[in-house]
Amino acid sequence: ATKRGDIIVYHGFDIPTLLEQDGSQPLIASVRIPAPARFAQDQDQGDEIRQLLLDNSTKEEFTLLVVFNGRSAFYRHTVNVITGRVSITAFGGAALGIVRSVCPVFATRPHEPSFVVAGDLIGGIAIYDWAAVPVLDRAIDPVTYLEVFPEAHVTAIAVNPFIMVIGSSKGTIHILDAVALDLLKVFSPSSH
Repeated sequence: ATKRGDIIVYHGFDIPTLLEQDGSQPLIASVRIPAPARFAQDQDQGDEIRQLLLDNSTKEEFTLLVVFNGRSAFYRHTVNVITGRVSITAFGGAALGIVRSVCPVFATRPHEPSFVVAGDLIGGIAIYDWAAVPVLDRAIDPVTYLEVFPEAHVTAIAVNPFIMVIGSSKGTIHILDAVALDLLKVFSPSSH
């Protein structure tokens, strides 16, 4: 990633060709993905990338989850390495405060759903369908939004099939049922 928020991806690394003793070289190419435009409510903190995660990849296509500092959206970048076509989809925007933390749950089998839990500066979490298709270039809205910390922002998220663990800027940790989103337990920081 560059200071301007552009992402440069190199592809074409063919391991068998690299291991060949005959001197042949793989065909390595690159794709440059410019940083998307900001939403009106985004903070002007430059275009520094906070998180960059790789989802399913094939020889022809790969998908990135990108979180920028000070933005109210995170992005799905889908890149076709054959055609060079890049599709960028925003998740959040006006529906979310400034994104502080994301936790993707990417499918590992063909018919499993993928989703992303995003925590924001105003203390809530939003759950997004990672496979959602944008309508008229609008940002994808969350499937659900839950206020977790009314007086702190979300700093950490972990998810397994049974629970969600959400951490706050004040040191409080909430354990939620991963399906019903019911609060199961609260851990508060010690005062000593």
